[in-house]
Amino acid sequence: MNIIVKKTVEEIDWCEVANLFQLVGWGERNPHELNSAFAKSSYVRFVYDDEKLVGIGRTVDDGKYYALIVDLIVNPKYQGKR
Repeated sequence: MNIIVKKTVEEIDWCEVANLFQLVGWGERNPHELNSAFAKSSYVRFVYDDEKLVGIGRTVDDGKYYALIVDLIVNPKYQGKR
């Protein structure tokens, strides 16, 4: 495994992100709406095994004290791995 973590929304394939939501049973998401939602988050993470998206996460926060981790998804084939 060659794990790569991206910390920005630049050059993200939002269709791939939408597919990850469906893969874990969280329903359909519009790729354009995902882009907008993630762009408004202070912290975002996109985890790749080489070039394959295997995990995502982001926060919703007040920018000062509090943050909630939301949309934390890991491809089921990668869950439980180190």
